[in-house]
Formats: sequence, C-alpha cells, structure tokens
Amino acid sequence: MEASVSGEQTGAARWLSVHDDLLRGLTHALSNRVGTLSAVAYMVEMQPATVGASVATLRAEAERLEAVLQLMRLLPRKADATAEPVIPTDTTTQAVALQSYHPNLGDVAVVVTLDGDLQPAYADPAVLVMAVTLILGAAQRAVRGAGRVDVTISSSTEVVRIRACGVGVDGTPGHADADSARDVDAVNWLLAPFDGSGAPDAAGAVVSIPTLQAARRARHG
Repeated sequence: MEASVSGEQTGAARWLSVHDDLLRGLTHALSNRVGTLSAVAYMVEMQPATVGASVATLRAEAERLEAVLQLMRLLPRKADATAEPVIPTDTTTQAVALQSYHPNLGDVAVVVTLDGDLQPAYADPAVLVMAVTLILGAAQRAVRGAGRVDVTISSSTEVVRIRACGVGVDGTPGHADADSARDVDAVNWLLAPFDGSGAPDAAGAVVSIPTLQAARRARHG
C-alpha cells in the first residue's frame, strides 16, 4: 500500500512538472500570436491601404491562435473525467501537437506508424492525450535532442498500445534517462481510473489502455 501511495504521489508531481513546461510553451506561443496581431493592427492603423493584404495574415493568425487554445484546453485535469470511445490515432496526433510546444523537447521530430488494424480505446480523451505526451517526452529525452521519436500504435482485442521509442541520428535506439520512471508513474496515475497503465522502454515508454470491446465485456461481467 505504501509503495502504491508513493507511486501516485510521484506520478502526480511528475505530471504537474510536465504540465507547467507545456503551459509555459503554449503561453509563449500565444504571446507570439498576440504580438503578430498587434503588429498587423498597427500597420493597418498607420497605413490603411494595407487592409487588403493584412486580412489574410489576420485570418491565418486567428487559426493559429485557435489551434493553441484547443491544445491549452486539454491541460486541465478534470476530477470527474469519464471514459468514452477514443480513436488512438486522433489521440496521438493531439499529443504530438501538444508536445511540439514543449520548450526543451518540441524540436525532436515524431514519426507515427500504425501496426495493423486498430481497435478503439476506452478512456477519457484528454487524459489519454496527457499520458501519450508523457511517453513522447521520455522518448525525446532518450535521444538528447538529436534524432527522432518513432511512435507505434497497435492493438489486440483487449488492449491498445502506444509505444514511443527514441532513435538516434545513426538509427540506433536511444537510452532512457532517470526521469522516464517518473513519467511511467505519471502515466499510471493518470490512467488508473480507466484500467490503463504505463511501462518503461529502453528508449522511451509504452501506454496501454483497454479497447472499447474489452471495456464492454468487463462492464457486462
């Protein structure tokens, strides 16, 4: 019991640390977007003839601003989060987009591969995005910023697995650092209410979550 409580505390603390890093990156992106909008507004005010050319810039910036806001809405963790069918590729796409704003790791490329036909997962979508973001960070740190992350999504009738593995520039797997164990603790803390879990990997980590089919069988006992 004590070990379980310790793991939960470590996991919660780890997620808060990663959460703060992501929030810092997103607020920096928001600041850039607002700065651009202010600059365009000033240009229009000083040179009214540029209104036509500025409309396209304003529209593009508004779309970028909306994209950042959508990602920011994923960060608050809801105490009453409930499970629903989730398409694992959609979740992974959102996690990759969110992680791209990490101030220290966002430049490490991510390549996503599907391994066979995929079953829908069953979890809270935002929580699963958080969990995948954590393993992306573990894999990115495994290559020390020089390489890429290979994400493989696979499933059986029981479990959807999302594996993130850091690959160096020479094609060899990276090496997970000490914080990766804390990332796994955080994944376990986040996914425990949905019967999901995390596991360490030599160059990253793995998220496992029940399929919709398995969750339905469990509910009907």
